[in-house]
Amino acid sequence: MLSALLRINARTGNYVPLAPFLLEILESNEFKRANPKNASLKPLDMEYVIKAPANYPKTKVYQETLAEELVYLLGEFHAIMSTNIAFPEMTIPVVFMLKRYLKKGGASGKVNNQLKTLVEKIEVTRQWTEKKRRNVSFAPNDRAEVEAFLDGIPITETPIGSWMRLQKKVRDQKRKEIEMVG
Repeated sequence: MLSALLRINARTGNYVPLAPFLLEILESNEFKRANPKNASLKPLDMEYVIKAPANYPKTKVYQETLAEELVYLLGEFHAIMSTNIAFPEMTIPVVFMLKRYLKKGGASGKVNNQLKTLVEKIEVTRQWTEKKRRNVSFAPNDRAEVEAFLDGIPITETPIGSWMRLQKKVRDQKRKEIEMVG
């Protein structure tokens, strides 16, 4: 469902506020577990799983899979929005929530590292956008100019967009490995 909304967001250019729904995952029971069970389960491919098998919840593998999916979807959402003139303002609540979660202790080390990397990429892109905004000579009420801001720049040339291009390659490679095993 969220992937479909991301595609709508990307193709129409309209802002669909997906971040609050994604951030709710951090408040789920899976992320409140400080010590999930270690299990020798193969990773899930969240693209094809609607409901996790009964032996996955409460495990480290499941927590890390959810975190990876969360980081990927938040990264993709922010990459789509990275050429929007309001990107710095859009990211304030997301960065705040992620930093607050990490400050509380977060989850496992791998999950925390993924979230820290996402925060870093969002902040680098925020700074990049702010630098580009310094050169504008139009007012916020000039809708045509606001819409044209960074219009010719591909998403993959933004800091988070180039990072997401790499994440997609890694994800596709993992998906091939999972399909070969499964």
